[in-house]
Order: sequence, then structure tokens, then C-alpha cells
Amino acid sequence: MVAILPIIMSKGKQREKAIEEMNELLRVFIEGIMKDFPEKFPFDGQNLGLLEVIAGTNLCNYKAFNEAVAVAWSPEKTPPELLTWVNALNQHSLIKQTIPPHHKLVAAIMEKFSRFLKHDA
Repeated sequence: MVAILPIIMSKGKQREKAIEEMNELLRVFIEGIMKDFPEKFPFDGQNLGLLEVIAGTNLCNYKAFNEAVAVAWSPEKTPPELLTWVNALNQHSLIKQTIPPHHKLVAAIMEKFSRFLKHDA
């Protein structure tokens, strides 16, 4: 996701601003989905479509990302529809099989971005 790197590379007020910008992108994303699917959210809890696959690879690891980057994640600033959707995706058997265990994902994220995270230590 494009908005993640500025969060990783910043701290303090700059990081807060980067988080707000990411939350705004997520709000626009959800508004677009709601506009395109006004009757009901596209994910029915069983069938994964292209949208769910793309969203799953980018959003289902948010807890590990927050832990690895030490972001003070605030659920109240995240669109509730997004959290409901991502939590439902995380319960899907294919997503469960695909995403590594939480502790391994945290370690992988920390290793991948360690050069950017050194300024937080």
C-alpha cells in the first residue's frame, strides 16, 4: 500500500500526519466500494473475488504491521466498514492458510524495514 512507507520512514508529528493521510485514503476507498455496491458489501463471507484478494494481501496484516512499526493504531479513526470487512476476510480459510502466523509476520516486517525503523529505537 502506497501510504505505508511514509508511516515507516517518519516519526512524531510527521508520522501522525502520515497515519491521517492513510486513514483518509482508506475512507475514500471504502466510500468507493459503498458507491459501487450500494445494496450490500461485495464480500459474502465465503467467496473471494479479485477485490478481496487484493485487499486481503494489503490489509489483513494490519495488526502485525502496527506491532512491527510501533504505530499507535486507533480503530476509531479507521472506517468501521473496513474493519468489519478485513476481520471477515481474516476468518476466511484461504486467507488463514495464506497469511503467515502473526509472530512470523511481525518479524518479517521488522526485518524488511529495519533500516527505516532504526530511528525509532
